[in-house]
Amino acid sequence: DLDGALAPFYYDSDESILATVVERGGFLRTERYVGYGHDPDLDVVADGDFTTFFLEHNASLSDYSPGGGITGFTLYFDLGGLFPVNRVRVSPRPGSTNFIEHIAIATGSGLPHGGASNRSHLAFQRKLTGTGLDFDLVAEITENKSPVVEIRLDRTPVRQLALWLNPFQRQAWEIAEMEVFAEGFVPIASYTSNTIPLDSPSTLGWVRWSGRQDPSARVSIRSHGGDDPDPFRYWRRTFRANEEVPFGADGSLLTRAQYNKLNTKEQGSISHDAANWDLWSAPYAFADSLGAPMVAPQPRSYVQFSIDFASDFLDGGQVDFLEFAVSSPPAATDLVGEVDPWQAEVSRPTEFTYAVRSTLLPQDRGFDSLELRFPGGRLAEVAGVEVAGAAVDFTEVDSLRTGDRVVLRFPRLGVDQSGELLQVRLRGEVYRYAATFQGRVFDNQAPEEVWQPVRAGDATSALDGNRLSVETLSLGTSILGGLQVTPAAFTPNSDDINDAVAIQYDLLKLTENRRVEVEVRDLSGRLVRQVYLGRDQSGQYIQPWDGRDGSGRLVSPG
Repeated sequence: DLDGALAPFYYDSDESILATVVERGGFLRTERYVGYGHDPDLDVVADGDFTTFFLEHNASLSDYSPGGGITGFTLYFDLGGLFPVNRVRVSPRPGSTNFIEHIAIATGSGLPHGGASNRSHLAFQRKLTGTGLDFDLVAEITENKSPVVEIRLDRTPVRQLALWLNPFQRQAWEIAEMEVFAEGFVPIASYTSNTIPLDSPSTLGWVRWSGRQDPSARVSIRSHGGDDPDPFRYWRRTFRANEEVPFGADGSLLTRAQYNKLNTKEQGSISHDAANWDLWSAPYAFADSLGAPMVAPQPRSYVQFSIDFASDFLDGGQVDFLEFAVSSPPAATDLVGEVDPWQAEVSRPTEFTYAVRSTLLPQDRGFDSLELRFPGGRLAEVAGVEVAGAAVDFTEVDSLRTGDRVVLRFPRLGVDQSGELLQVRLRGEVYRYAATFQGRVFDNQAPEEVWQPVRAGDATSALDGNRLSVETLSLGTSILGGLQVTPAAFTPNSDDINDAVAIQYDLLKLTENRRVEVEVRDLSGRLVRQVYLGRDQSGQYIQPWDGRDGSGRLVSPG
């Protein structure tokens, strides 16, 4: 938390991160010649107190290991996370002459590996290989003359740090304090909210936030919804081979509290509760902070958010606030839709049937309106609407009509029509692979409530797609199709007859906005007029030209 904002940790260059290792779940372990583990005597080297110290006398014959030879003295630190380490400093007590003559430092990301880098000192490498982690030797000083040893690193993210000390010294050595400095943001940080109760099944609407994302950083916001307070499923080992069951010995479904009371050997895995919780959404685009539609296939009683930060040295991000909208009661308990056909020729007019089967309970609001979007395609005409196989009257809301969007109103569907099939017959074209029909229903008497999305599934056995996406049979290699110029010849003489020409074209296969230029040139290739300059996705476009050049003068014939 940074002044009320959520942000990854930022470390100043003079702040040692070892003092808070234990708080982050890290640890200090040691290997003193023949033993490896936690040595309480060495905790003083990272306690922030330069008056407490660890003193080591010279190695003797008693320090030889049964395996043959002294391998040295090693400190292992797990920092409890990845940090952009730029300095390591080892100090004795102020004024002490018991300093280290030969020291080596290795770092690692904490990932499993076959052992240390081949660049490591041989004795040090044997020790690091035994940890099962990936280490690289980053510094070695063989003839140190300074009481305080300071080694600079390059801010490569570090989680594991190992310090090796040569046992063969002419004098005793001591460590009063070891300090590790990191400058900048931690590379990776995550925050997961508690599950947020919504009191009753609710339609999830938009989510929006305020914050910042520096150029080299990423802030990923995700959500998911569920129907109970805990998104996890807990498993108990039965000790019958590798069997695990989600029930306690009394046959009841395991809760978190019951799982924690189990004997450690009985505690099995913890998994996502797929029966009651949606999977996490894909990250919302951070630029959509004005309100991105929440990904939720049906009404839910709980919602949870996850925020992941990926930082790059001094570039980071933060979230100042996050808010979201819900509506209760929902329009329907469930809405399942599919489209037929689910394959079509690119840029060719096609007859589609969009079918929705709703589950409506007495507490549901009901609906009388449907919004259909077809990004990546065009909705040319709505031919008819049917409920339970019978044609019904409908109207289009002209003010909300665009090339890939239509909003329809029809007789209200309430609890008495639960399970009846709503079908919309329409004509349209698809311009890219896997364009998807996105449908939302709402009650025209409460248009400010959250519009409820339709999820893909088996709406009717009469259609076999069970999906809302439409695949193109063949996209070809061109991203431009359907080019037409009408009329073929025109007379811009202000008589209101053929005074302008319409340049119509289809953009194909584009999944995000791309730069588009429409130009008129003469037969020699000379630019006459830039008719359009913008950024567009797949779709059908029409750009008018009035026969004038860039200066507003009528051009001559030809």
